[in-house]
Amino acid sequence: IQPIGVVLALAAALFYSVYIVVGNRVVKGLSPFVTAGYISLFAAISTFFVAQKDGGLELSFGAVGWWALAGIVVFSTVMAIGFFFQGLQL
Repeated sequence: IQPIGVVLALAAALFYSVYIVVGNRVVKGLSPFVTAGYISLFAAISTFFVAQKDGGLELSFGAVGWWALAGIVVFSTVMAIGFFFQGLQL
């Protein structure tokens, strides 16, 4: 067991729990899917800037890659976050 790994795992748990509690309070009046849209938008913006620092985005994959990306965006990101916040409201 690496001590830095233990510290990082505990820090991740702490930050995620704070994210859940604060996120639930901040988005009280918003639709869960609007919340998911905002989270996804700002995650995409931050990812774009990190990618620019590392040499830019590489988007030259074929149609199969775009369909896979669309599935990840819709099902694994927006719907998952939306359902998560819907569950918090319930």
